[in-house]
Amino acid sequence: GFPVPFSVGTAVTLPASRIQIDPNLRMPYVAQGSIGFEQSLPHNMRLMSQYSYRRGIHLLRGRNVNAPIDGVLPDQSAGVVTQIESSANSFNHLLFVNFNWAKFGKFMIGAAYVLSKTSDETDGALSLPADNFVLRGERGPSLQDTRHRFNILANFRLTKSLSLSSIFNASSARPYNVTTGFDDNKDLSVNDRPAGVGRNSARGAGQWDLSS
Repeated sequence: GFPVPFSVGTAVTLPASRIQIDPNLRMPYVAQGSIGFEQSLPHNMRLMSQYSYRRGIHLLRGRNVNAPIDGVLPDQSAGVVTQIESSANSFNHLLFVNFNWAKFGKFMIGAAYVLSKTSDETDGALSLPADNFVLRGERGPSLQDTRHRFNILANFRLTKSLSLSSIFNASSARPYNVTTGFDDNKDLSVNDRPAGVGRNSARGAGQWDLSS
């Protein structure tokens, strides 16, 4: 009732939800390989580049093991049962390039560029999938998937005790998830995505800043 909630209707006690640990839980770990080179150039310049591949294995994610099957809860005495499992993975490719130039202690310029792609299957140990029965649909960009990052630092020595520095940073947009705000598939989790929309498939705006 409105404005008095208990003026009409019948109070309903919802089943208690709980969080539990998968008995087969395994410890997450990361496997990584990288290769790079560093080269001195004329006029006191230096160039460095590195490529790395990183894979996260047995990452933690949540799954509602009490999601209704044909509209019936497996455990009628419980609501959402979030089971923490180690069934997710992540994949990261990263290319890093760095350039430095210093001259006679008068000035120094350093610039770095990072090209990266990170995909995974979970946003955290308690993050529930949009469909608890189709976990493969959760593979998508990581929330930390910033494709391009660039920064440059310049330092000029004006006197023995006074110098001027300036730093510029720029990065491309990070992804975010788009949801309907409804429990369209009736699995007790209000995190469903529109049809054909993948996890973390939308992008925000890039950022940049300059300080000196």
